[in-house]
Amino acid sequence: MRAETRRFDSKEEVSRIHGFALDFPWHLPDDPARMKMKPIAAAISLILTLACSAGEITYNNPLWDGYLADPHVFKVGGTYYAVGTGKAPDGKQFPILRSRNFTDWEVVGGAMDAIEGMKEYWAPEIVERDGKFYLHYAGDRKMRVAVSDKPTGPFKDTGKWT
Repeated sequence: MRAETRRFDSKEEVSRIHGFALDFPWHLPDDPARMKMKPIAAAISLILTLACSAGEITYNNPLWDGYLADPHVFKVGGTYYAVGTGKAPDGKQFPILRSRNFTDWEVVGGAMDAIEGMKEYWAPEIVERDGKFYLHYAGDRKMRVAVSDKPTGPFKDTGKWT
């Protein structure tokens, strides 16, 4: 595996080099193909924006070689977290990874226990508001939310805001 080092001076340079715009046209009418691209474009934009602001990053791809579909990366304090679709090694839904340098990731565990009767879990994202962490996800094709006091969980889907 070869380490790659890139230095970007601006988002425009990243856009020129990689051949796409970082400012996704959210205001355009929605169609099914574009709707599927929104989360992907947002994740790419976040990752490249963070890389641009850091100046220089050395990394080896893949950053983490486990299964992590629909990845969402966020930062709390000086620590980065990633959450994605799949089962964590502990059997819980949505693996959560942690990194202090944005390139070396370790598994923290799963975000939440499976809910009785629910079969499908997709596309998680975690946000912080007023000291609580909210895990938004698709459960059986419906938008749901689970809550935790920590970015690593455990998250509880209570069926209501707390």
